[in-house]
Amino acid sequence: MKRGTRIAAAAALLLTLSAPAVAEIDVLRRAPELIQAVDANDVDKVRALLLSGTSPNATDLNGRTALVIAARDGRAPLVRELLRFGAQPDQIDSIGNTPLFWAADTGDAEAVRALLDGKANPNRANRQGITPLMAAARDGNLPAVEALLAGKANPQLRDFTGRSALGWAETSRSRSVAARLRKAGLSD
Repeated sequence: MKRGTRIAAAAALLLTLSAPAVAEIDVLRRAPELIQAVDANDVDKVRALLLSGTSPNATDLNGRTALVIAARDGRAPLVRELLRFGAQPDQIDSIGNTPLFWAADTGDAEAVRALLDGKANPNRANRQGITPLMAAARDGNLPAVEALLAGKANPQLRDFTGRSALGWAETSRSRSVAARLRKAGLSD
């Protein structure tokens, strides 16, 4: 192979190797419309997309459903709308968390109640064994803790390190949450 041909072949190879990266960036810019509408907190656009047949279980490139994003961002009206159109309340994201986990972690008691009304499992643990109740207790979110307890979250469950929701509340020094969990009959 002549020198000029080798240089041209090497240049073509380099361009080919960089093409997937460029394509991935382009795909990131074109997230599904439903995800974009949820990100924008546009309830009317979400409703219109769902009415036109868009799946309420659409995901972004990170495996997060529209419901996970709405719950994580504390957007209870969007959570309700997505559930009304059939979003799966217990579908996990790529790191193993449910929408209820994210709503509890955020401390959005209204979203927690909406998910529980939508039949989300209050005791489903993530990959570390942490339940939504533990997440709310860890963050000192008393309204979310109360909503989860009212929704039949089991305060006796323990994560993979052996810590209960009360243990998480005590670690975070949340006296009000720890007192509420003790009132529910939990002791460590």
